[in-house]
Amino acid sequence: MPRAGQNPMRWAKEVHHPSKVNIATAVHIPCLDGYWKEGMDVLKLCLKSLRENTGTEFDLLVFDNASCAEVREFLTGMRDRGEIEFLVLSEHNIGKVGAWNFLFSAAPGEIISYADSDVFFAPGWFEASLKILEAFPEAGMITALPVPGDLSQDEVTLKGVQKDDSISVKEAKDLIPQRYAEAHRKSLGETEAAYGKRIQKRRDVLINRGGVDAYISASHFQFTTTKKILEKLFPLDTKIPLGDDRTGMSEAGFWRLSTTEYLVHHMGNKLPSFKDELNWLKIEDTPSRKGLEKKRSRNRFLDNRFTRPLLKKINAVTYKILYE
Repeated sequence: MPRAGQNPMRWAKEVHHPSKVNIATAVHIPCLDGYWKEGMDVLKLCLKSLRENTGTEFDLLVFDNASCAEVREFLTGMRDRGEIEFLVLSEHNIGKVGAWNFLFSAAPGEIISYADSDVFFAPGWFEASLKILEAFPEAGMITALPVPGDLSQDEVTLKGVQKDDSISVKEAKDLIPQRYAEAHRKSLGETEAAYGKRIQKRRDVLINRGGVDAYISASHFQFTTTKKILEKLFPLDTKIPLGDDRTGMSEAGFWRLSTTEYLVHHMGNKLPSFKDELNWLKIEDTPSRKGLEKKRSRNRFLDNRFTRPLLKKINAVTYKILYE
C-alpha cells in the first residue's frame, strides 16, 4: 500500500540537543539473592548520589547487561520519569568491556564520565575531575579519588610529567592520606595484610600545573575523559564478562591522573557504612544499611584465607552455569 499522508515530524522545529557532558554506567544484577542480595539498594544509592551530588548538567546513559526483571523495571521507571536520558536493555550479558564499547560509541557528548553501577558519588566529584582534565589535557582518564599503588601502570604518565617544566612534582610514600587508603581497602573487602602486601611498593606522586593539583593515579571503576580520546581506543576486544577491563590509556600515551580528594567510593555488592568507611564526609547511613547492621555479624568462617578463594571459585562456576 502507498503511504498515507506525510510524517508529522517534517514540520518539527527542533530536536533535543544532548548535553555536552555524558555520564555512563553499566548495570548487571541478574538476581536479587546471593551475591546480589543488596544489588538493588546499591544501584539506587549509586544513581541517587549521582543526581544529588553532580553540580553540572549532564545526560545519563545506562547500559543494562541482562539484569533481572525487577532491575529492568526500576531502570525503565527512571527513564520514564526523565531521570535516565538514554537506556539500553540488553538481552544478553556482553560483559563490562562490551558495555564500554556500546556506551562510548553511542555517547553523543564531548566529555564522558564512566562509573560502575556500585559507585557512590560525593559532592564536587565531577567538577574536581573536570578541573584536572582542563589543566592537564595530556590526561586520558581522571578518577575522582587517589588510589595508592606502585605506579606500574603509570610509567608513561610519570615520564611525561618529569619532562614538562610547567609541572612541579612531589613524591613520597605517604602523600595520599591514610584514611583514603583505608577507606578504599575496606571497599574492596581486603584484609589489612593483603592490602598492605599489594601496595608495599607504593609511590605517591603529587603534581601541580597552574595551581591545579592531581595525583598520578587512576582506576577503571570510575574515570572521566573525552569522546575524542575514547574514539582512538575503542572498541576493545572482549571475550569474557569480567576479563581485562583496562582501557589501554598508557599504551596509547595518555596520562592517568586522579583528584587529590576522595570523592567517589566503590561500594561493591554491599551498602557502605559511611560511619565506618567515610566518616570525614559526615554522611548518614541509609535506613536500609542501619537495618542490615543489626542483622549482620562477623563470620570468621567466611574470612578464612582458604575459605574465601574456594567460595569465589564456586561462585564463578555457578555464575557461568546460570547466566552465560
